[in-house]
Amino acid sequence: MPIEVGIWKLGAKPERVHASAISSELTLEDALTQDLSILSPDLMLIGRQIPTAYGKFIDLVAINPSGDLSIVEFKEESDAA
Repeated sequence: MPIEVGIWKLGAKPERVHASAISSELTLEDALTQDLSILSPDLMLIGRQIPTAYGKFIDLVAINPSGDLSIVEFKEESDAA
């Protein structure tokens, strides 16, 4: 039996929020930089586009109240399957 999950916006009348594609990885990164609580209310952003010793970049680095680090990497879905 399939399970359907939905997101609803509550207001004067509940409205279903329909999923849509994000135009770019940068759009999602910008949104999470503005409000990281979308991922978790316990995370605090401590870095963005952090360079590594391998010439690459870590998209976002966050920390929780216990001092645990979270690494957030964005990957665009490839059309080639």
